[in-house]
Amino acid sequence: ADDRLRGRGRTGGRAGPDPAGPTATGTGTGGWAAGVFAGATGTSEPDADADGLAPAVARALGGELRTALEPGEEVGLVVPASTWASPQTTLAITDRRILWLLDDAPVHRVRVLPFSDVVAVDVVAPRLWRRRAQVVCVDRRGRRTAFGELEPATAAAVARRVRTPPAGGTASGAAPRRAGG
Repeated sequence: ADDRLRGRGRTGGRAGPDPAGPTATGTGTGGWAAGVFAGATGTSEPDADADGLAPAVARALGGELRTALEPGEEVGLVVPASTWASPQTTLAITDRRILWLLDDAPVHRVRVLPFSDVVAVDVVAPRLWRRRAQVVCVDRRGRRTAFGELEPATAAAVARRVRTPPAGGTASGAAPRRAGG
């Protein structure tokens, strides 16, 4: 069985390139997990339509982040990033909160930071030794959460979405305090 799984590679058991192309995370759809766990339907997102998500967004989120979404929560942005805890992190910005998946963590993989708890958001520009930007969020307790390995335009978009959530995007109904820029 192991030899059969290894033989499927990134194409999920299909010959040739993935017909759906790359997703928002920069990886192909399908892949090893989709080929193994797709079942008889051949799709890795059987609940994507039921969630009300576009297929590309559902693929980019993956199963764990999709199950962490609250009913009616709209996903605005999904990008690959890194944190101090995991060099491979999937960052999702919704209309209410920041969610991120630590890809290499065995437990407590999905983390959440509601917009109502964010008091400051800063973009750290790339430097000579760092070619990518970082977004640093500070919560009410003073805890800093940094998302790195972002293109400068992507980091600016993440910070903008966190600073100005859609109307009704905060749990308390009042806009949280924001600083930085």
